[in-house]
Amino acid sequence: MEKTGSQNESQIFVDLVEPAFIQGFELFIQKEYTRSAELYNQFQDQILNLLEKLNDSRDIDLLINTEDILLNAEINNYAEFDPKILPSLEAALIDLDTMKKASGSVRDPEGYLHVEKTQHPTKKLKSGVPIDGCHIAANRHITRLENRLRSIGSLSEKKVTAQRIANTRLIKNIYIELQKKALGIEDRGKDKGGGR
Repeated sequence: MEKTGSQNESQIFVDLVEPAFIQGFELFIQKEYTRSAELYNQFQDQILNLLEKLNDSRDIDLLINTEDILLNAEINNYAEFDPKILPSLEAALIDLDTMKKASGSVRDPEGYLHVEKTQHPTKKLKSGVPIDGCHIAANRHITRLENRLRSIGSLSEKKVTAQRIANTRLIKNIYIELQKKALGIEDRGKDKGGGR
């Protein structure tokens, strides 16, 4: 049976793609298993281990400060290698600063209650508490990290980024707990949050 034009084009495409895919996979394996890559992956595993322990600690200040350190390190690295990503990282630092300030103010129940009653009487609620700047900043940072997770290829980097997402979710969940405490809202079925 004679091949049609589209079948010929399909076969040519397969003939070109298959070797390119195999060569690409071989290059990926070489990249992942060089001595430098192994050292980098070991470093990423150490970071992952620390981030998991932080999640277990449920310490909002440590969680925020660690993410701040990671973002500043990324800014220093990307400034040289990929300056296009800098605006996103700088926006992430602003969001982290919002989370830091909010987590401090929510621990002053009297002041926090006054601000919530006077400035935000019609805010939408999440888990019975007002959605404020901390919620919005955490959501933006989670989205930023999820976008990054989809774009990176290294498994070790993906694991670290996934844990950073879990830790940022935990920051938000702990913040909600602090809001409930400040506003005198009974917390039924406390959300352990974060996860891995």
